[in-house]
Amino acid sequence: MKMSIVIPVLNEEETLEEKVLEICSFLKKRALEYEVILIDNESIDQSPLIIKNLCENLKGIRSASSTRGIGNALRKGFKEARHEIIFFTAADLPFGLKVIEESLNQIKDFDMVIGSKGHPQSSINIPISRMILSSTFRFLLKTLFRVSVKDPQGSLMFHQKVRDTILHCCSSANSFFETQFVIYAERMDFSILEIPVEYISLRKKSRFNLFSESLGVFINLLREFIQIHFRRTVNAHGPVSEDSFQKNVSMKNIKTSRVSHPNPF
Repeated sequence: MKMSIVIPVLNEEETLEEKVLEICSFLKKRALEYEVILIDNESIDQSPLIIKNLCENLKGIRSASSTRGIGNALRKGFKEARHEIIFFTAADLPFGLKVIEESLNQIKDFDMVIGSKGHPQSSINIPISRMILSSTFRFLLKTLFRVSVKDPQGSLMFHQKVRDTILHCCSSANSFFETQFVIYAERMDFSILEIPVEYISLRKKSRFNLFSESLGVFINLLREFIQIHFRRTVNAHGPVSEDSFQKNVSMKNIKTSRVSHPNPF
């Protein structure tokens, strides 16, 4: 199996080299053919220099750059990916390495596998404010878009055909990009599996602000709802009319797969 791992990098000088080495060691032990694509997202610390050194000294490491915003970084990385299986995780490996192995075990049977904080068997430890926002986000996502995925912002593993079909629909420059990606994957009837994760992020300082993030979530969801239901809908060939879309993909018949697994962690 051949796999591309996309990692956005924004001011990750403290742990970047360590985490990339961990990933490469993990993949080599499993005899996987891989590439790790590091996307510099306008870092202002030593991350660009670390990326350059990693590319020069390690086989299978590639780099690219994007304008600020994780959505821009992911879009660039997904486009750059050369292999059949594409995987995204954050640079600090918030779910560890086992999520890669668990995703690989399932991807042969599904179009997309999500390492999901919303899975009932996931082990997470987050502030109550974050839990409230996550619950509200899931409610709005299900109400507005009929999306059954509980956490569209976990790790993602998917086949190239998913990228080739829906990437052009995902325009967000920020973290909402992942949610767009999952929304359109469901609308196009790709099979999706959520697997449990253990959230082990070791960031010293939270980048979370309840008010600003809540407002941003609401605005992004509302904007996307208007985009889909009043301005455009999508099929594999791009924007089409709502009538044409409903003939090809019935929202009531989306078959997003769910499998219950014991917690591997």
